[in-house]
Order: sequence, then C-alpha cells, then structure tokens
Amino acid sequence: MNEKKKRRILVVDDDPSLLETLVDVLGEIGYEVDGVSGPEDAIRRCEESGYDIIILDIRMPGMNGVELSKRISELRSDARIIMMSAYGMDERIAEAMKRGALAFLQKPFDIKEVTELIDTVEKRTILIVDDDTVFSQTMKDLFEEKGCVVDTAAEGSEAIELARRRRYDLILLDMKLPKANGLEVYLSLKEIAPYPAVIMMTAYDECEELAKEAVKRNAYTYLKKPFDIDELLSIAHEIFRQQREGGVVKPS
Repeated sequence: MNEKKKRRILVVDDDPSLLETLVDVLGEIGYEVDGVSGPEDAIRRCEESGYDIIILDIRMPGMNGVELSKRISELRSDARIIMMSAYGMDERIAEAMKRGALAFLQKPFDIKEVTELIDTVEKRTILIVDDDTVFSQTMKDLFEEKGCVVDTAAEGSEAIELARRRRYDLILLDMKLPKANGLEVYLSLKEIAPYPAVIMMTAYDECEELAKEAVKRNAYTYLKKPFDIDELLSIAHEIFRQQREGGVVKPS
C-alpha cells in the first residue's frame, strides 16, 4: 500500500460541487476521502474516525471554519487542518493559523495546490528570509536535500504574507533586510505565527545587538555569518526533535 492510500482525508464544505470534486479527485489519486457539508457532521466524523488531514471551508452555516477547527483540534490534538476560502485572508483565518492550521488555500485553486500540500504534511517546513538570493538558494538546496519543504522571501512583507498562508517549523531570518530590520520582522512574524522556531542571522557586527534582542524576545538563537553548515544542521535537527516531542526549549 503506498503512502497516499494510508492517508485519510476529510473534506468539509457546504458547496456541493466543490465537495464532490475534491472527494472524487483525491479519491482517484489514491487517498481515502470522506466528504461532509456541515460542521456538525464533521465533528461527528472526527469523533468516530481518525483523519490524517482535514480540509475545511471558512464560511459555513451554523459554525465558521475557525470555530470548527478549534473543536476538531480539541477532539484530535494531532489533526492537520488546511483552511480554504473564496474571500481571501482575514482575521479569522489568521487566528486559525495561529492556532496551528497547516495552510490556507485561496479559492478558486488548482487541485495540484491541494495535492502538493497533502504530500508535504509529514515534511518539515522552513522559511528562509534573506535578500541575498544566492545564500537563500544555497540554504534551500541544502534543506531540500534533507527532505524539507522550503520557501524563501527577500524582504519582511513577503515573509509575513507567506507565514499567514503556511505553518512553518523553522524560520531562518536575516537581520539586514530592505525596508525593515530583522528584529522588526521577527516581532511581526511572532504575532501571526507563534509556533515556528526562529534562528536570526547576521554578517554585520552592528546588527548583533538587535539579534541578541530578538533572542531575548524568544527567538531560538542567532548565528553570525559565515557560519558552519554542520552547526546549522545540528541546531535544526535539535529543533525538529523537540517539536516532535511536544515543545521547543531554547538553549541556555
């Protein structure tokens, strides 16, 4: 049995056309898929069965998707939830992402977007924020070789938008960015995405105090460029180990 067939998916949407399409297409690919049109049915299904992934719409009658995601998480603490909406990112979706939803899909979306998200749920997700594109690509290649899913951003606003739409396990954040320094970007990121461990990076002596301030404000650590790749990989490995075991403890 392949990995796709092992995964059980619940789709929750009051749009019968989209619900039928997602259930049929994902089923044809090889996933085990159930579909329900309302929150109460979704809760009942989650009480009865364990699902690996739950894809749910934000706007539904009776209970919105954020409240539903909260109820599901109370029933299944390991639930992996993907939010979707035709109305764009709003405060409710941002709240769901803060509570641990994996990702947000903007309707209409290509089915490939859904399958790519599903295929990466078991992988560690990393965001690299640096305006040095050569460095970012080097780090991206390094972590992708280790089986991680990696996104890159060249400035703070781009990083914030990405963090609104996907839950990351680890963020590598450079201190010197266009328009805003790394500390400012870090504080903005933590407001919308408190979960990821953040490693600050800098090549400049004058930025070290800001990096230390970020660590005081709960960034995991900071690294001075150029740093040893093995050291970075060791830190990342320790972060991922702690996340698997329930929580990250900063080094003293």
